[in-house]
Amino acid sequence: MLKNGATVVWICLGVLLLLLLRNAFFAHPVADDYCYTVRALSLGSWFEAVIHEYNRWGGRYAATALMSIFALNFDLIEDFWLIPVTLVLFSAFSFYVFFSSLCLIAGEKKDWVVWGAFGFCIYVAIMPTVSEIFYFMATGVTYTFGYGFLLIILGIVVRLSFAPLSKLLYSIYASLLFIMVFLVPGFSEVAGLLLIIALAFVVLLTFRANDRVKYIYILTLIVSMVGLAIVANAPGNEVRMANLGGGGVKWLTPFYGIYKAVGVLIITILTMYILTANRYILGLTQKISLELHSHLGYAAKKRGVLFGLFVLLLYSAVYMPSYWAAGSSAEGRTKAILYILPFILWIPTISILRSFVKAKNTAMGWILHKKPYMEKISILALFVLLLTTNIKDVVLDTVWRGSIYDSQLMDRYNEIEKAQKSGLQDLTVDKLYQMPKSLYFGDILSDPSHWRNQCYKKYFNLHSIKVSK
Repeated sequence: MLKNGATVVWICLGVLLLLLLRNAFFAHPVADDYCYTVRALSLGSWFEAVIHEYNRWGGRYAATALMSIFALNFDLIEDFWLIPVTLVLFSAFSFYVFFSSLCLIAGEKKDWVVWGAFGFCIYVAIMPTVSEIFYFMATGVTYTFGYGFLLIILGIVVRLSFAPLSKLLYSIYASLLFIMVFLVPGFSEVAGLLLIIALAFVVLLTFRANDRVKYIYILTLIVSMVGLAIVANAPGNEVRMANLGGGGVKWLTPFYGIYKAVGVLIITILTMYILTANRYILGLTQKISLELHSHLGYAAKKRGVLFGLFVLLLYSAVYMPSYWAAGSSAEGRTKAILYILPFILWIPTISILRSFVKAKNTAMGWILHKKPYMEKISILALFVLLLTTNIKDVVLDTVWRGSIYDSQLMDRYNEIEKAQKSGLQDLTVDKLYQMPKSLYFGDILSDPSHWRNQCYKKYFNLHSIKVSK
């Protein structure tokens, strides 16, 4: 049963990756992508671009640096496919690093890797917006690298704590850890805050241990806090909030976050319980959680209280930095980090729940034994999740809308090139009539003074550009 179930998961992952990667060649830069590129090209240095952004718009130093380096070394339009390809593969790789490392605690590597593949498929199916996570450079670099490095860091923490490492490998992992914990807040302050909470939890669990790794965790916690402080104190944050709104009563933000977080937490836990009723997923979770439970023993009950608080803090923390970012709570791209948490925390949650439920297997095993119809519901839930709007849009964009969208924009670039050669500086281009939902974020408008149009015209060296009404 487990072998057949694993085959199905690998087929789903393979097909999904092929679709996502194929769509990368239909993607085009939009909105902020032109702004970051124009700024980097005008300044001629990625470091100068980071300083300019820090003082005039926002403190995400790592994201700005990476986008500026791309702008200075690649053609934004011809080489743009490299961005979504990198984001998709990096996201999948981060899942692999995190889940494959968990075999050091309990279970077998092959089982954890299958769980990671399953989690990645479901994550893509339920994420709030595929376009902003994989195909829009400005937000994709910010949030995908943010949560990706967060997963990799957690995987390295597990390896440092449980793997028998040589001095050389230990030094390499520790060095990578210090670099990445500084980068995460620089990509996304939300991911940075989650990282600080996670590292604080790790420090709490290892504080009494007489081990050098404890001091590494304390130092990485300090480094991540410094990184987040740098982002939070950027002078450009006030400019960003003034332009995008927000800045209300800040002390209310945590309460609003907890209120929203509890609702999302209940929904995601119910969804994961239904999915776990599937016999393959159940078998996989039982196999892993039984070992994990025996490893934790009675201490799981005591740790369960801390773990519950940890989960609530993680969920509510996603909403707290809203005033540092766009001034609006839980925008779609921010939720993308929130939605990744159930897959990280589900297996440990099952093990802890099992400590409180007197059953031979997991809590879900007891429900499945008492309610056999849950198996059919779980299969239906799997199909519903894998046929969500996200997956449907990815498929439609691959076989239909993506190529049309690509052709429309290539025609526009040709029109702009002809206008440049003829000396025409004020240009009106056709409005896009086919927008692929998993690729498209936004186009220029009929108002030539709009900021999108302004960045667009600067990139193409025009006096003005707009779309026809």
